[in-house]
Amino acid sequence: MNQYYFVIGIFCASMVAAALYTLLNPQQSFATMPIIDDAQILIHNGGSNRFEQSSNEFFTDWTMMEAKRLFEQGLSDQPNIDPCKSNQADNAVELPESYDWRQQYPDCVQEPLTIPQNCSVSYIYSSLSATEDRICMKSNEKVRLSAQEIIDCDRANNGCTGGNVNKVLTWGKRRGFVPETCYSFVGKDGECPDEHLTENSCRQTNNFYKVIDYCLATEIDGVKKEILANGPVLG
Repeated sequence: MNQYYFVIGIFCASMVAAALYTLLNPQQSFATMPIIDDAQILIHNGGSNRFEQSSNEFFTDWTMMEAKRLFEQGLSDQPNIDPCKSNQADNAVELPESYDWRQQYPDCVQEPLTIPQNCSVSYIYSSLSATEDRICMKSNEKVRLSAQEIIDCDRANNGCTGGNVNKVLTWGKRRGFVPETCYSFVGKDGECPDEHLTENSCRQTNNFYKVIDYCLATEIDGVKKEILANGPVLG
């Protein structure tokens, strides 16, 4: 009987919390709703659901609109990307049973970057990370490329509000990527300096890395061949 009263008490507390939430937030739009809402978590956990909710530190103080930006990015908005030469029929590469690029090139492995809150730049981070790995694979030179330059100066993408990997690589093909030491990371949208492409110290001394080209690896074996031949891929 005590257990029965306990369940009724939890249910009543949840209903009170729901009523208070509705009164205190009568016209709150979806965009401004917080990701972590203690009142909604209490309501959910007080119901007869199969799982419980809890808070997540990563999303503390985020709104729904800010979280939505995390998904406004992708691999490509271009339908026709040339296939990788590593997957051509005449490329008789024998695939090993297992292969870990990190074990093959341990001196090239870098610590993963932390994606800043309120700045959706994973499409930039992933592009530069793969490029850094391939640079190191060919030259044994570990380098950290500037994400902030792409955020500020690449008009084809949308900086902290999202973008596409193929456009980042296109910037690298046309302009090249400068080291982070020449364009420090801030983690928010900024203004591209006037005459940056001609006056940046790294660009004046040709200290930047150009992408020769990028391609599309198809099917599992095609992806494996590309990793084996040229290094990490994006997917």
